[in-house]
This record gives sequence, C-alpha cells and structure tokens, in this order.
Amino acid sequence: SRYMESIVSELDNKLNADIRYNIRPAIDPLQDGYAQTLSGLTKNGMLAHNQARYLLQETGYLPKDLPLPEPAILKSKGGDGDAEDTN
Repeated sequence: SRYMESIVSELDNKLNADIRYNIRPAIDPLQDGYAQTLSGLTKNGMLAHNQARYLLQETGYLPKDLPLPEPAILKSKGGDGDAEDTN
C-alpha cells in the first residue's frame, strides 16, 4: 500500500485529479481473507453481526437479497427448566 500511495500521489499531481484505488481484489480475489477478518472482529465484539453482513454484501461476497436468518431457539441443557416443583 505504501507504494500505491506514491503512485497515486504522482498521478494526482500530474493529472490534477482525485484518484482513488482499491487493491483488495488483486490481493484477495475471493475475499475470503476479508470475510475471515470480519468474522474475527464480530466474534471479538468489535463489529455487530448486521455490520459485518452489510460490509460483506457491499463487497459482493454475500448477495444483497440474502434473507435475514430465522431466530435460533436455544434448548436448555440438564432437563426441563420450566417444570413445576411437585413437593
């Protein structure tokens, strides 16, 4: 990236233009590394699930019309947690 900065700066000066670049597709063409990074940030609480999903949809990793997940029903372990006391 530091080499790109000097190239873009030179082009900005010579062409009097505001040039923007994105080299991620050249480095991570399938975007698996990007998805893994977002997954780690989500697991560590740095990003919310909906934020990671939005970023993955914006880059085309996930389709924009992907349906929202169904809420998961968690079962308690160790027996019936809502049983009445029959003593």
